[in-house]
Amino acid sequence: MTVESETPTSIWVDSPEILTAQLAHIRGAIGIDTEFVRERTFWPKLALVQIATEDAVLLVDSKVPGINEALAPLLSNPDILKIMHAPGEDFIAFIHGCGLAPYPVFDTQLAATLVGLGHGMGYARLMQALFEIDIDKGETRSDWMRRPLSASQLKYAVEDVRYLHEAHRVLSEQLDTLGRSEWMQQESEAYFASQSVDAPERWAHMGARAGQRMDRAGQTRLLRLMRWREARARARDLPKNWVLPVEAAIDLAEADAQTEEVVNQILLKHPRAPRNLAAAMLTAMHTVGEDEDNMPLLIDDRDRDKSRVRAWQSKVTQIANELGVDEGVIASRKIIQAYLDAGEWPESVTAWRKSRLDAGAPPA
Repeated sequence: MTVESETPTSIWVDSPEILTAQLAHIRGAIGIDTEFVRERTFWPKLALVQIATEDAVLLVDSKVPGINEALAPLLSNPDILKIMHAPGEDFIAFIHGCGLAPYPVFDTQLAATLVGLGHGMGYARLMQALFEIDIDKGETRSDWMRRPLSASQLKYAVEDVRYLHEAHRVLSEQLDTLGRSEWMQQESEAYFASQSVDAPERWAHMGARAGQRMDRAGQTRLLRLMRWREARARARDLPKNWVLPVEAAIDLAEADAQTEEVVNQILLKHPRAPRNLAAAMLTAMHTVGEDEDNMPLLIDDRDRDKSRVRAWQSKVTQIANELGVDEGVIASRKIIQAYLDAGEWPESVTAWRKSRLDAGAPPA
């Protein structure tokens, strides 16, 4: 399949008034993407927002005061569909820059997964699969905060959204043909619910797999350190690993350090760990949280019933093969393990997946 090859008109938007005037004409749907910088901060810094209408691409300069506030009504307008590709980090950028996440959203990466084109496809690969178009991603890591942007950056920005409308049309038709539009709706709603609220992860220790070897007391100390780490990163707008590397947090929690001297001795083993926060870390590690009695534990893989995990993986493979989709669409190993640990499916598992997983489930 091919699409119109003529480059759309691009409009540089560098004032809230111009943006408001341009947005007044938009109806139905837009393609939208962002360019941002996040190498040295916790929060992504919006640099550019690309908005594809049916006949033009707006290049919105997010560095201009008042621009992001002018953009917010479009993002929240329930009558305008936002066509995006893998919008997870874009959501964070919009929440921090504009105060909210876009809604409603059609994620072309998710749609491609549900119709069986592939799991987790990048934008360039999907456009190649749908339209045999080669997209140059060479400007991905360039300096988007500079002004003026280079000609190659401007071209890249337009390319990143110009095909989203057609991709939406093609993928929507495939979803309808396969009877999977409801799946798309369920997954989209679940994704928005999980990504549209900017809140610290409640059980921040669960992502540190090396914590499996600790007992409950050790994992509790790890949870406290990981919560402190994120709170400080947010407050100081620093990458979390600049505040405290995960490996250092694990060593501190495992050692149950009781003095600043011991904390500093442990931090010396980690070149990237700060040298002036021993007192704060010690306080965090020994400050009791109100919800710790409900804390889930990391379970050592060696203690799991591997036969049950394999049985569920076989079930997932069978379902995926029958539907012609990747196994990860149905349930990852992590989700299977969470189900076996808790006895119920995580909230991220939508109704259409639950119904298939629960039908003919492997014996307990």
